Amino acid sequence: MKIYIEYVVIDNLIINFLLLLITSKCLHLKANKLRLILSAMLGTAVAVLLPLINMQMWLLILTKCALGIMMVLIAYKIKNFKTFAISLIVFVSLTFLMGGACVSLILLVGGNINTNYSSMGYDAKIPLGLMLLIISAYIWLISIIARHFYRRRDCVNFMAKVTLELNGHTAVFNGFIDSGNRLFDNKTGLPVIIVSKSALKNVLTKEVLQKIEENQTNPNKELKTAHFIQYSTLSGKTKPMLVFAPHKLEYEFKGKKFISNVMVGVADYNFCDSISYDALLHPCMLA
Repeated sequence: MKIYIEYVVIDNLIINFLLLLITSKCLHLKANKLRLILSAMLGTAVAVLLPLINMQMWLLILTKCALGIMMVLIAYKIKNFKTFAISLIVFVSLTFLMGGACVSLILLVGGNINTNYSSMGYDAKIPLGLMLLIISAYIWLISIIARHFYRRRDCVNFMAKVTLELNGHTAVFNGFIDSGNRLFDNKTGLPVIIVSKSALKNVLTKEVLQKIEENQTNPNKELKTAHFIQYSTLSGKTKPMLVFAPHKLEYEFKGKKFISNVMVGVADYNFCDSISYDALLHPCMLA
């Protein structure tokens, strides 16, 4: 099998860049693309030169360790030793992970792995670019997982347990304090929290819920303080939303309990995010 050096260089350069980029994504490091490219170029140059140099094993290991350190230092603006150590560990771990994926594919299709002190090769009918495709797919998957966990962590920090009382009935649900919620009731001037209809089934009758679905303007005699307001969705469309004043609304945030004077808007949809919640709370509740 003939392998042209320019293909190896291009694949290696792109793979190094992707590994450095996903490391920054996983650790939320500020990454300058020029620094990432320079670091990837260093790794590619060493990868091309090492098979041409006869080294003892201990010297080869030291060279590769030094290479990993230099690539991390070039790629990121390291502020302290802890950040450097974590960055290096993640970068090396991802390198082993991606290498393992490629080796598994080669063995799966019946190829042979040939190794020596300074390099590793394979004998299999696999397009060279397929390795790049595999690693790109893995990096895409890791990026999605990293975003999920960071989003989940951010959501947890702004979660509150809400207890709502209305006509002797109580509903308990989780709410996310959303800085983007700027909705105020035009009649009372109070901030509006948006609660999914399913979370209010213990305090709203089936008749009221049905009228909400029909967008009727006379909800029910038991909700004398209820009325409809207009709000804009992310798509820019204006829709009516039923809002009402609860008899009492209490929420627990970071171990402390608060009573808040707000209007409750009823959403005919459920919220979908990295963590489960049933309401978008108003930032004014923290004031």
